[in-house]
Amino acid sequence: MTGESHDLLISIIKMMIEWEQDYRRMPDDSKSVINRLNGFLIHHTKIEPSKNIREFIIQLRSLSIHELGFEIDDEYKNNRILNTDGHVDSAIKYWYENSIQNDDVNQNLVKEFLLECRKEYKETGNKKIIEMYSEVRSFISASNYCLSANRIMSLVGKYSNTSDSIVKIREWYENANLLSKDNYLCPVCGKILDNDILKEFRCTDMCMYYRDKESLLPKKFNVDNSGSKYKKLKRGIYTYTLLPGVSELRIYDQLAGCYGYEKVLLYPEIDKFDISVIFDTGVIYIDVKDFASPHDLVETLIKNQSFIKMESVRDNDYVYLVIPEHRQNTYKGGNYRNIVKKRILQLTNKVRVVSEDELHKEVGDIVNELY
Repeated sequence: MTGESHDLLISIIKMMIEWEQDYRRMPDDSKSVINRLNGFLIHHTKIEPSKNIREFIIQLRSLSIHELGFEIDDEYKNNRILNTDGHVDSAIKYWYENSIQNDDVNQNLVKEFLLECRKEYKETGNKKIIEMYSEVRSFISASNYCLSANRIMSLVGKYSNTSDSIVKIREWYENANLLSKDNYLCPVCGKILDNDILKEFRCTDMCMYYRDKESLLPKKFNVDNSGSKYKKLKRGIYTYTLLPGVSELRIYDQLAGCYGYEKVLLYPEIDKFDISVIFDTGVIYIDVKDFASPHDLVETLIKNQSFIKMESVRDNDYVYLVIPEHRQNTYKGGNYRNIVKKRILQLTNKVRVVSEDELHKEVGDIVNELY
């Protein structure tokens, strides 16, 4: 199951568990979740999308998780999300709770590394820690989803004298079960694709958007016969760090190509923002936010108190919140950017909300003003 389809299944189960607590009120994200499932059914199955809540509930009660198009452990694939009483199936609820716990544990490995780097830098002022964090964080990329254990150890060795926390990246990976030949990777996210021609080597909806747009084909991955062990990112890190990072790294490379790598920084100040563009009279700070729902995006910013850091920049600095191209162009619930922009304006006037396409013009206009 891809990271995006796994996230969708988790969202459906979570929504139904919340609804069980009070049937008089639909969860806030219900419309978004149902729209996402309908889009998933269109692209991955021959099942007709639901036209209303009643049809949606019937689908969850009558079709197994496997029939809905989700790949899941054999133990659960024939279960339906809802039982005949309309409650979340107990076995599915058990799977959901364990999945959440495991993904949280994996994702926390990256957060722990971030917090340790910030703590060490605050105590020592060693700028190598900033360099280390930026390189390690950008290491979670399509080219490093599946790799030899030697490459991981090479990065560990590079910074072994800088910080003991560097060894933590070994915990981000698990053994990869590769075929002796005919392994294929997604050209967008680097994930190992199911070698099944009937599934057309599909990956996440984001990946398929860029693959279709740019006519990208799966990449063949040949196993080294030298006896090297291969590793792949753990699912929680793939889902919540690598996938959102695809847009961050693309935008970073585009901006650095225009203004130079010495002026464009990735994960500056140990991940205070995703990208910064530095000029003599100010800094342009950029946060790229990749959420399936614009409403979830805003609520997460509020929950994480992200506006505190955005409001703390200097008067002559700029802060941009960027909506990735695939979200802006594939969201079915309205104009994604406008939904976020309207809500953000109610909270702060410091943050400019733009689509990915608009960002480059905005940055260019600011650069021209500064010079």
